[in-house]
Amino acid sequence: AARSGGSEAMKLLISVRSPHEALLAAAGGADFIDLKEPRLGALGGLPLKTIRNCVAALRDFNLPISATIGDVPMQAHDEIAARVHAVADCCVDFVKVGIERDDTARHALTMLADDGRPVVPVLIADRGLDAALVSHAVGLGFAGLMVDTADKQAGSLFDCVPVSALQHFIGSARAASLMCGLA
Repeated sequence: AARSGGSEAMKLLISVRSPHEALLAAAGGADFIDLKEPRLGALGGLPLKTIRNCVAALRDFNLPISATIGDVPMQAHDEIAARVHAVADCCVDFVKVGIERDDTARHALTMLADDGRPVVPVLIADRGLDAALVSHAVGLGFAGLMVDTADKQAGSLFDCVPVSALQHFIGSARAASLMCGLA
């Protein structure tokens, strides 16, 4: 969502699990459609056929569509890459990939940036945000970055990350987007 008081209008993202839900969200005025299955995890992935059917159903609405690859262990770089390719090949605009805070996260981010697919990393913040990892992700030129939690029963994002860390994340991402002409 855009900052209130700015010249940008508020944007509404709605997460859906089926072509029927996608059409309801689009007809209801959604600005973005996010395809995922929350019963399968924080970034639970839908079957590829469902993603393709949602994209086809939304064709006439001309809305940006994102889809997740599912919850994949950070060390499974080959599986992450394969799922990114498969989801991107469904003609979504953005592929969301969960990035856990661990020793392989930098490598995973670099791999995803070098791949050329429209990836939006989702930094999983259950154990806080790593400022160096945020800086690395921001510097790679992704179309967007997100922060989320995996364990929805453990509390909100604000229970895991201090507001100051979130402000730093937002400021860094905005500064990078201005330098890249993305704003």
